[in-house]
Amino acid sequence: MAMMLLEHFPMLAGWKFVIEGTDICHEVVQRAQAGLYHRIEINRGLPARFIVRYFDHVSEDWIVKSEVRKLCNFRQANLCGASLPFSRATIAST
Repeated sequence: MAMMLLEHFPMLAGWKFVIEGTDICHEVVQRAQAGLYHRIEINRGLPARFIVRYFDHVSEDWIVKSEVRKLCNFRQANLCGASLPFSRATIAST
C-alpha cells in the first residue's frame, strides 16, 4: 500500500500518515518490521519497477527502503477479538 501511494500519489509527500499493519502472529509482525524478503518472496508478483525503486538488494535478499518503511507501523493484534486495538484518538493522532 505504501509503495502504491508513493508511486501514484506523489502529492501526498508532505502529509503525515502511517499505514498500520497487524497480525495475530508475533513472528509475522517481526518479519514485516524487518522488511527483509528472500528473492523467491519478492518474485511472487511484485512488478520489477517496484523492486528496483523501493528495495535494496543484499545477497539473495531484498530490504525495503526507508522511504517506504517510514510510512508503515506493524504490531501484533487480534482484529477478531472482543475489542479493536485502535481508537479514534489513535487514528486521528497519526
